[in-house]
Amino acid sequence: MTLSGVSCPTHKITLKNSFLSLSVTKIYKQLIYTNGIMATKRDDYEDESEDSSEDKKGFSIGLTTIITGVLFLILVEAFLYLLGTKTEADFGIKQIIFGIALAIVITLFLVWIKYLMQINKHLATIIGIMGTGASIYGVTRNFKGPYTTTFVIIGTIISLGYILMQFLKTKQN
Repeated sequence: MTLSGVSCPTHKITLKNSFLSLSVTKIYKQLIYTNGIMATKRDDYEDESEDSSEDKKGFSIGLTTIITGVLFLILVEAFLYLLGTKTEADFGIKQIIFGIALAIVITLFLVWIKYLMQINKHLATIIGIMGTGASIYGVTRNFKGPYTTTFVIIGTIISLGYILMQFLKTKQN
């Protein structure tokens, strides 16, 4: 059984060598057969997992995360405004965009901690405390003074309060 030419309409390949075309045909049939079996197994697996996943609650951001994000936005913008007033620097669009970006980054970090708490709440709490400590270190390394201390304390209370609230809300698996 020799094939003079095999063509694949989807890939527009034509093979003229009979040995090569026979080998490619066998491999192609094996791939189709293997993928068909895997798809069948995957469908069976999905049906079983749907029944067991109905009990699990999906991940949602929630109202507390939105409120925390808004609080950080207000805190960062107020800090940058007072810093600009104290140093007689301009407070313009660059500072506003930087404040918004910083508030989003902090909020996304807290969302990530909330997500990690569903997997392992103790590890997520430790990572959250270490991330908060690293943020405090970064701010106090560049800025010093009573405004910095006040805003760092307020930000730490908000961040650790959010982490503690999520720790108490999350059930351990």
